[in-house]
Amino acid sequence: MSNPDPAQAFRARARHRPAHADPWPRMPHWTSRAQQVLVTAIALVALGVLAGAGAHTARRAGAAPAAPPTTSSSSDSGVAPGQPLGLGLPTTTPPIVPPVSGVPSAPPATGPVVSDLAADGIPVVALDAYRKAAAESVVRYPGCGLPWPLLAAIGRVESDHGRFADSQLHADGTAAPPIIGIPLNGVGTALIRDTDGGRLDGDMVYDRAVGPMQFIPSTWATWRIDGNHDGVTNPHNIYDAATAAANYLCAAGGNLQTEAGQISAILAYNHSDAYVALVLALEKEYAAGVPGVTIPITGPNPRPAPGEEPVLPPVNPGPGLGLPVPGPSPT
Repeated sequence: MSNPDPAQAFRARARHRPAHADPWPRMPHWTSRAQQVLVTAIALVALGVLAGAGAHTARRAGAAPAAPPTTSSSSDSGVAPGQPLGLGLPTTTPPIVPPVSGVPSAPPATGPVVSDLAADGIPVVALDAYRKAAAESVVRYPGCGLPWPLLAAIGRVESDHGRFADSQLHADGTAAPPIIGIPLNGVGTALIRDTDGGRLDGDMVYDRAVGPMQFIPSTWATWRIDGNHDGVTNPHNIYDAATAAANYLCAAGGNLQTEAGQISAILAYNHSDAYVALVLALEKEYAAGVPGVTIPITGPNPRPAPGEEPVLPPVNPGPGLGLPVPGPSPT
């Protein structure tokens, strides 16, 4: 006996299968041509309504303005002792602080380079920090007489007033992202091995200068101070860093109303004749035309006094980060 054809067997079973066994519902049997036309018209109208609603929704979505970015308003965003690098620092986009237009620049006596460095002004948060730090230094060091343009000049050379590598100053003075200098590995810099376990600079092999005033961790450990009185000592905050720098300069230079005192203080900050000359030139630019501000520097290229050596560990023994990188020489 031959085997039945599978296809014929399937068709035979399908002819006798009841309707309720179908997995899909049967379409209704229309008995009237008018009913078919009516249902078709209703479907077309419904599709048109849905298409119009979708286009209207798309137009509304395209015209909606983007939500503005939010910024942190907390003033307690510093790095407390024992806190790892990055924790507590703002993670939102900081506001762009406009330059201060009330700090005029005199015609440059030291050439166009210094004038260009000073021409973009000082962010309002940085200027406030420099002025407050200089004013408070009078209480701690009555014979110092630190002028705020000296702090501003150092802040410009060290970090472009907290704006190095796209960092910006928050309203509370914290620079974000954090400003970290190059490793002090002895290649073109002093050799300073890690002193803080990488807590401030993220480097567990060598120290790096940190923050707007570029303190190395070992020097910050000695001079750290809560400049904005928020209960935290944070080298990444310009109020704390500028106040620590003011105290350091007064201790290193003594009377900063004299040229010798300023040179001694700046040499202690960074032992380089070129660094001293640039800082003093920028100080003159920032002080020019500002009522009530006088500085003792008269010559365009002051030289350190013979045998004048700093007696304090340096704040930053590496190059300042706030200087423009020289481009290729014109051919």
